[in-house]
Amino acid sequence: MDSQGLKALINYYCQERYFHHVLLVASEGIKRYGNDPVFRFYHAYGTLMEGMCKLLTMLHKF
Repeated sequence: MDSQGLKALINYYCQERYFHHVLLVASEGIKRYGNDPVFRFYHAYGTLMEGMCKLLTMLHKF
């Protein structure tokens, strides 16, 4: 898949809130295309949002 295809897939995963998949595809983009700032941004965003989802889940248990 080319760079634009990976970015479109990441965009879809963001809309569906599949943040772990965002991380996986962004990591693949970084491996293939070096330090493309878009893939680095999405990797950071996916990490942040995945952590927030886990935090909110923990807070709902209390």
